[in-house]
Amino acid sequence: AKVTGAAPGGKTLNVSFVDYGNADAVPLSDCRALDPALSSTALPPLALCCKLAYLKAAPPTEDEGAECAMALSEGVLGRPIRARVERRQGAEVFVTVLAASAEGSSSAGAASSADGEGAAASASVVASTLNAALVRDGLARVEKRPEVRNAATPAVLAALRELQEEAKRNRLGIWRHGDIEEDDTPEFGYTPRTTDNAWGKKK
Repeated sequence: AKVTGAAPGGKTLNVSFVDYGNADAVPLSDCRALDPALSSTALPPLALCCKLAYLKAAPPTEDEGAECAMALSEGVLGRPIRARVERRQGAEVFVTVLAASAEGSSSAGAASSADGEGAAASASVVASTLNAALVRDGLARVEKRPEVRNAATPAVLAALRELQEEAKRNRLGIWRHGDIEEDDTPEFGYTPRTTDNAWGKKK
């Protein structure tokens, strides 16, 4: 396990279990230093920190974010999946989750290392991904300035944005109250500007 922080009072540590991907708060008395021979540098973690490529969602503490997290969990937990790696950035991996593999498939749970270059990006292929399903159901937004950039990006974004427009028209999920632009929603990481006159001059 990897220590990620300490709780107030110093009697509990927040840890991440690097081979399973879950986290927990553990009493300090139950923690011990790991043998260097078993460290993450000697034995790479089996779990990877992944993000869904091209998408943004509200934090899970918000109602909309909780809905998205639940849908994501239902789509991946307890079943074999395949994911295409679109980009690697430090310890983070940006992925597109493909259709679930058949039980027992040798490719189940695998992640392609093609990093998106040359990957097929037709509308039908994109529409069959979990990333697209979250957008189609109005549970996630398409990034305006995507962190992932490769040869497939333009076609993927076009297909995802078409699904997003459909979700807006149908008032699904986060669009249930209308078309609210990302720049107007602080929960998506934006702080609106304040103005001091009708011309929009920033204070």
